[in-house]
Formats: sequence, structure tokens, C-alpha cells
Amino acid sequence: MGQPLAPMPHADDPRWTRPIITLLNISALLDVGYELLKLWAVGESRTVLGTRVTVHHPVAPSMGGSHGMQVLVPLVGVAALVFMKAMRDAGAPGDAVTGVLREVEDRHRLRPVAAHSAARAVLPPALATVAEEEDRPGLLAPIERTDDGWRFGPVVQRALGGFSYDLHGWVEAVDVPLAGEVTVRLSADAEGPRTVTPRDPVDAAQAMFRGGQSVATIAVALGLSPEDVESALRRQV
Repeated sequence: MGQPLAPMPHADDPRWTRPIITLLNISALLDVGYELLKLWAVGESRTVLGTRVTVHHPVAPSMGGSHGMQVLVPLVGVAALVFMKAMRDAGAPGDAVTGVLREVEDRHRLRPVAAHSAARAVLPPALATVAEEEDRPGLLAPIERTDDGWRFGPVVQRALGGFSYDLHGWVEAVDVPLAGEVTVRLSADAEGPRTVTPRDPVDAAQAMFRGGQSVATIAVALGLSPEDVESALRRQV
């Protein structure tokens, strides 16, 4: 195991311990299927010959999820899910990506590494190495080679551009762009997303509706009730 690139925050840091959104709601926000997000956040275990075996390791911290409990996600989990969505959108195979994440997290003692600014430097070359050594060319889809080495391509760069970090490199807030040029922010000091642009939730609701989003998704994204969204939409000229 290598040396840590940055100190891990205190055990009770709210970015790890305070749930700010349900997995069901982040599914609507990111427009990613719930079962796929659950695989990333909870993982999957199966019983083989009487022994419980983990077949998919989670890469995004979460709470709940067992015995029918609702899955809740803290800020660092949100960051990891946004990152995984960007990797998928760029064409990378999810199972191979999670393996690289676990290896890098163990090596540098950063968990989840996707929630740290060092991800931009350490993950692209790690992906390239595994792509070559294990003949997994799909891992090259989200990265590109430059004169200075490997870096993330535009899809992942755009997603990480919405992350704000503290002085130690850990995520403090995640901005998620939505339809209609609306941006919402998730942070540990606010339960659920809040609108960044436009700041007026009525304007945001109308813009998202024009962009094709449903009332239910708009309600989740803006932290409004469906009734409030419908009221805002009725105000359109």
C-alpha cells in the first residue's frame, strides 16, 4: 500500500456521514437507472455454497439499502455517482472502472477517490495501464493522451468541472447541470439539491420543463413539491 496523497477527514465529517439525497432522487437527477446506481452505491452480494460472496463492490458511500430500507447518499457518494455516470457516458465499461477505482483507492488511501481532486491526476494513467495490461480497450474511452501523459477527455472533465474542493482536495459541493441550462448544487450543509442558475426556482422549473423534463424530475431537482412545480409552470406566459 502506498503513501496517502491527502489526509482523510475526521470520522464524523458530514460529507461522509450526513445523507443529503435518496438514491431514488439522485437517479431522477442524473437520469440514470436506479438499479445501476444501486450497484455503484450498495454493491451486490450472492450466496455461493452457503457463503455470502461480494460480486460487485460499491464505489459510492451510502447508507441503508438492506431489508427494504431506502438508500441514502452523502456528498462524497454523490460525487462518486456523478463521476461514474460521466465514465459511463464516455463509453467506459463500469465493471472495469470499479476495479481500477478500488486499486487506486487502496494504493493512495483515498476513498472514494472520485471525490478528491487527485482523481484527475491518478486515475487516467491507471486506466491506461489496466487497458493495456488486461486488454480492456474500453477503459481508454474516457481518457486521452497528451504530451504530458494521460488525462480525462471532455465528458469526464465537464462533470468534474462541477466539483468544488477544500484545501485538502476533498469535495465540498457538486454542481449538476440539467436540461434548460439549469444547474443545481448538492453540498453537506443543505439537505437535497438547490438551484444555482437560474436562482429563481420558478424560472428553473420553466426552463427544465421546456427542456423536456417531467414534473416529478423537476420537483426532485429543485427540492419542490410536484404541486409547486405545476403552479410554477402555470405562470408561463
